[in-house]
Amino acid sequence: MADNYLEKKFEDLRSGRPVIRKAGRSLDSLLGDAGSPPAGEDAKYRVDRAQTGAAVASARRLGFEFSSEMPDGDPARLEVTCRSAYELGAVCTAIRLKLAELHLHAEVDLSSSGDAASLRIFRPAK
Repeated sequence: MADNYLEKKFEDLRSGRPVIRKAGRSLDSLLGDAGSPPAGEDAKYRVDRAQTGAAVASARRLGFEFSSEMPDGDPARLEVTCRSAYELGAVCTAIRLKLAELHLHAEVDLSSSGDAASLRIFRPAK
């Protein structure tokens, strides 16, 4: 009995500790979700302020200065303003990728000047 115990312990020691890896979604899958138009909208689902805040916080990691606000306190609407169209595109892309990670979608309406956008956030129908 002692020999079998020692053999098992030696085998465990030799093979190493089991490593559990949690696989996140790939960039390709997030880009696919953010870029593909959803089939419909889940009308029952309400976007939470924390979800919109997380998307804005992720976009801030880019280092661009921009302003964002939720008109009328509605977390399903987001107004974003940047200094240039380039920065606005990068910020909107970052927001849409984070929303895709949260299983949400955003429709983007650009202003005529190109330095502001209005995002309507919703959950696609399954």
